[in-house]
Amino acid sequence: MNVSIPYCPRYPQTEIHPQLESHRFCVLVTHRQMGKTVCAINHMIKMALINPKPAPRYFYVAPFLKQAKLIAWDYLRKYTRNLPNVKVNEVETSVTLPNGAKIWVAGADNEDALRGTYADGVVLDEYGDIKPHVFNEIIRPQLLSRAGWTLFFGTPKGQNQFFEVYQLALHEQAKNPQGDWWAGIYRADETGVISPEELDKIRRETPENTFRQEYLCDFAASAADCVFPSEILQQAEKNSLLGGGERVAALDVARYGDDLTVLFVWENSGAFKWKELCTENWNGKDTMYTVGRVADAAKRLHFTRLVVDGDGLGGGVVDRLRELAAGFRVLEFRGGTKADDKRFINKRAESFFALRDYMEKGYLQINSRPALAELAAVTYSFNSLGQIRMFSKEDLRAKGEKSPNYADAAMMSATLFKTSGQAVLRGARARVLTADSNLYF
Repeated sequence: MNVSIPYCPRYPQTEIHPQLESHRFCVLVTHRQMGKTVCAINHMIKMALINPKPAPRYFYVAPFLKQAKLIAWDYLRKYTRNLPNVKVNEVETSVTLPNGAKIWVAGADNEDALRGTYADGVVLDEYGDIKPHVFNEIIRPQLLSRAGWTLFFGTPKGQNQFFEVYQLALHEQAKNPQGDWWAGIYRADETGVISPEELDKIRRETPENTFRQEYLCDFAASAADCVFPSEILQQAEKNSLLGGGERVAALDVARYGDDLTVLFVWENSGAFKWKELCTENWNGKDTMYTVGRVADAAKRLHFTRLVVDGDGLGGGVVDRLRELAAGFRVLEFRGGTKADDKRFINKRAESFFALRDYMEKGYLQINSRPALAELAAVTYSFNSLGQIRMFSKEDLRAKGEKSPNYADAAMMSATLFKTSGQAVLRGARARVLTADSNLYF
């Protein structure tokens, strides 16, 4: 049967399609309005139509089902509408093609609906916004029995998991250009999809960081409301600090689900400088298990002070650790309490900016990739009184994202970076509201 898809690719799709067809794992980084969704949908339709295996299955997955329907569902129906014997299921947002191949449009926010099946091919749209475990724990196992493929694509949003898979693809591609991996990046000033005149207009009307990120595909660009710009994070990662001094630790407590309990341990390098000694994490355990893990870590790592998030489950951990008298001082952090600096709505916001100031001054060395990725996503806004407030954990969970446990543990650590009870950064310059505003911590 001869089947024709009503799709005429343009540049750069004409360059992209051969790569998608000759590599198993592809990472596609594009500017806004390049046409990546149309490209991905038609690649999936073609692969489904020429698949000789019985009952092929394909999935187009966006971070949220509502988003997937809005972005991809209409395109899938449009480009399969004129094919013979096509069956469209509006309820399950799926299309069955003439050869029996089936394509679903789905959302990663309902991850359980993706489990327990096989897949010949999967498109992960805006991969940086999809929960990190979805590919490794759900999608990757689906590909095994059919040697299926995956297309990761999107627009940069800092150095998150999308950045990491792009770096992986570049590394593998450099080792073997004809291997499984391919990486492509397409900027608006190179593709010609947006006219130079329109692009200049967008540049003038858009904040510089946003333009670099959205149109120049710059992973290093930071959003205007980002607490930790990429250059600060890069500096913290590259700092080379000696150890040998006092060790302190911070604990962000979770219990069940996807959230992690994170223990962040630091070592004093002298002159108010601290290096990350290690991070440990676990989940799915009760508070007594957490107490045991912390007590064991204290014996191995010999930290003298520990700050614990006292909200929720952390309160019980604080009480039990104090009862144990395990050889370290236990401090309780209450992020919702009043900040010392009136510019901040609470202690949590104040501590995040204190951490930023330490990093900006070169006082910290952080090597933990999960911590750096979570800190890159930390944003702030202002309340009606003009006070700085941080992103809400509830907002993150509503979007299907994990709690930022590494970032919170790093943030609480800022309360420990003191000498003789005096804050190191008293009077330090924190460029939040004005270039010369004082941050009193």
